[in-house]
Amino acid sequence: MIAKRTLAIIMVLIMLITLASCMSGDKEQETTPVQTNPHDNETTTPEETENPYKLNIPDVRYDGYVLNIANDALNTTKYVESSMLSDAVSGDVIKDAIYMRNLQLGELLGVTITETPANTGTVRNLLAAGEKEHDLITVTLDNIPMIISYAIDFNELESIDLDMPWWDQNARRELSIGGKLFYTYSDAVIYGLDNTRAVYFNQDMYSELMLEDAYTLVEEGRWTMDKMMEFSQLALRDDGDGLWTAKDTYGFVVRAVTLCEALLISAEIFPEQVGSDGMPYLFCYENQDKFIDVFLDLMKKFDTDAVDYRSDADCAAAFANGLSLYYMGVLKQGASLFRGTDLKYGILPEPKYSEDQDRYYCISPNGHALLIPYTNTDPERTGVVLEAMSYYSSSYYSDTALMPSYFTITLQGKTAIDSGSYRSLQIIHDSLAYELKYSGTQLILSLSSHFEAGKTEVASLLKSLENVSKKALDKFLTSINMK
Repeated sequence: MIAKRTLAIIMVLIMLITLASCMSGDKEQETTPVQTNPHDNETTTPEETENPYKLNIPDVRYDGYVLNIANDALNTTKYVESSMLSDAVSGDVIKDAIYMRNLQLGELLGVTITETPANTGTVRNLLAAGEKEHDLITVTLDNIPMIISYAIDFNELESIDLDMPWWDQNARRELSIGGKLFYTYSDAVIYGLDNTRAVYFNQDMYSELMLEDAYTLVEEGRWTMDKMMEFSQLALRDDGDGLWTAKDTYGFVVRAVTLCEALLISAEIFPEQVGSDGMPYLFCYENQDKFIDVFLDLMKKFDTDAVDYRSDADCAAAFANGLSLYYMGVLKQGASLFRGTDLKYGILPEPKYSEDQDRYYCISPNGHALLIPYTNTDPERTGVVLEAMSYYSSSYYSDTALMPSYFTITLQGKTAIDSGSYRSLQIIHDSLAYELKYSGTQLILSLSSHFEAGKTEVASLLKSLENVSKKALDKFLTSINMK
């Protein structure tokens, strides 16, 4: 069996080398795009250094073990790739990275992975009935409240080392409840990153307007909302009819809910947060004066003709057609919608509220997280597999693993990768921020509606939702025995 597995890996490697050679030949025949960005001639990947992080799991094999995943992500099209499986090498960068990772897991541990498109409601009912079929579950942040009471605390698993960089450290901090981590993200899945909001900018327009280098602003911590609005105003152009319509050029096109969520996270005033005691609380009520002051300031910053609210599809189309300097959308856009077009774009993290903030906050509002149900008959075994899966998906294993491969397809073009955007993706990956929705989604949706309409009666809105929001949070905490 070992000889057969080894032969299989050798054959796959030969196929990959052949594929890479063909792709290299194709590249030599392509015309290299004109580079106007000062970062374009820089090396696109970090210098090679000795990797200080290694996989550390027991010397075990689980021959015959089938890791059964209830993967609700299969029920959506919002990701570049929803499946955690791949059948063979196909030339698709993401699918090939997944295939090679799972092949490595089989060689190392003797495990097989399967997945079913079971939705969260169905899985919850099965768990309530004592079902033990599923070892691992993927679930959106919106649906966490309905299933979290069936989850194992990741901190209790000795087979998982959450200190390792292939585990999302921001998720570990922000999603813990009273010191327990019932769900989280790792490099084993692209869901959290692929669902993240980023700022796309038109590089040609930047050059024409002679704006300060975007990547320098990011690196120096000076990429702020005020700077974004300053540049947006300079990009505003009427087509000559004296009316602001979809035919004009704007500084920033964005869906209102998308912007409101991102701004509240970036300004560190999201309605629901985790306190210093590790427990979730309603920030918008505990710190109501500050919340209202900053919320109104955000409305004022973006209340300009240079910003145009539209559906996400219309925003993406306007940006792709060169009618906006900035567009805020999920990273999937760069990996799918814009890739292969003539559009020269760059990628930036969401701007800071102010320069004195010590980091950027890049919101991932509803990506599928990983959860291990307490009906799992051997959670430590699942932990070993998940630890290895996360490592073999990370850049600490290979620059062709799942996560670095995702970076590659998200960037502009195939022959001249924009190194500034590569660095931005690293910053975004390390700056992910997640929405807490334990009290439901009514608060954020209502606030977003007020934001879009320019309504300033925030205090009365909060008052009208106070009782229902607090009761919902109390009910949630009671469901996990933390009230």
